[in-house]
Amino acid sequence: MPTATTARYDRQLDFDIGKVFFYLFMFFSLFLLVDPFYTGYGAFRVTRDLGPLKYTGLVFGIGALFFSLVGMGINFPRAKQPPWRASLAHAWPILLFGILVLVGSLIARNYYDIKETFLQLAIGIAGFPLAVILFWSIGDRMLVARRFMQALLLVLPVVIGWVIVKRIQGGQAFHTEIFLFIPLAVYFFLSLKRRWLAWGILLSMIVLGIASNKNTAYLVLLITLIHLFLIGMVRHPARAMSIKRVIVIYGFVVALLVAIAAVGFLLLNREEYLPSGNVETRSITYTAAINRFIDSPIYGTGFMDTTLVPLEGHIVLGSDTLVTHSDLLDVLSHGGLLGVMLFLFGIYRVFFKAVAVLRSTVDDEVKSLVHGLSVIVICGLVTASFNSPLITLTTGVLFWFAFGLLAAVADYGRLLVSKQNAGHAGVVKA
Repeated sequence: MPTATTARYDRQLDFDIGKVFFYLFMFFSLFLLVDPFYTGYGAFRVTRDLGPLKYTGLVFGIGALFFSLVGMGINFPRAKQPPWRASLAHAWPILLFGILVLVGSLIARNYYDIKETFLQLAIGIAGFPLAVILFWSIGDRMLVARRFMQALLLVLPVVIGWVIVKRIQGGQAFHTEIFLFIPLAVYFFLSLKRRWLAWGILLSMIVLGIASNKNTAYLVLLITLIHLFLIGMVRHPARAMSIKRVIVIYGFVVALLVAIAAVGFLLLNREEYLPSGNVETRSITYTAAINRFIDSPIYGTGFMDTTLVPLEGHIVLGSDTLVTHSDLLDVLSHGGLLGVMLFLFGIYRVFFKAVAVLRSTVDDEVKSLVHGLSVIVICGLVTASFNSPLITLTTGVLFWFAFGLLAAVADYGRLLVSKQNAGHAGVVKA
């Protein structure tokens, strides 16, 4: 946990050039992610294969990191323990996992001459320490996290527009990126004072999820709505029975029954109304992943292998190979139990802190950000269970950036709680 040294950073001057590079990082990362001119089709846009250009956003992120650290050094040349070190130290399993993937990928590329490696997964994890250090290096603690959420919201009209256009054309768009957008409803619903705007954003997210016509988008939307519902239950505990409460309960029961009936109807008529989910190709790639794990359950391939799986005679988009379509299965099969334990333990450590903050008395903005970032990360992990967003740099770096922000905001929330408790103790002694 950040120590009392953190208080010294609260008074530091912002190193403006670091902020400029942060904004450039967000601009180019979102430009490559969203591709506003949509030069390709569906999930396979030209921006997925731009060669070195896909690293543009991360280059500016490294610039932001450099200038922020320089600014911290200028402001506090004698500081021995900057607060970001404690946040990164707590998440050591994630960083160690990233090093494991990086080493394996470099060996695969340089020693075995494999072109399609897990290098993008390893580089994407750099978004985690980038977010943590940027968060702690700017005087306004919440600025980086706040701007991150606002930047995602800013490109939302482009996402919704292309999703609807492609749906009308019979295609789809952004289904592996959707986890970055729909969960925004949680943060803005909790933080906006203008309720009409908060409801407008929520309704926009519902439209986005339904129009996507993808199973992944439906799951992300469901998780988001359930999270909002649970927040409402916690914030408004059981009171005396009233007519209003009876109406609410009655409406919920009716809505639940309608939802069950709708799900049953869709399952009975799946081929006509629901997306296929590419069951046939996924069965091939998932089986291959499971077999790899069985062959080497301790450390898998050490990520010294290709990301592609032979499709046994099937052709998908003109190719007889395809990615596993499950990042989590890739972690299991290529990292073995070692990789999975590091990955899951790192996630557990960050979420343990986040939950502790939500249980404590901290300011509303911290709680709103923890809720919003948590749902983005959870939906990202769900998406990674059935797709491959993490081995694609454009989505992976933003997922890990959101996760790093969650870790930093949680640490800052714990700091506020400890200050609050110290203040109460001082009052009691007085």
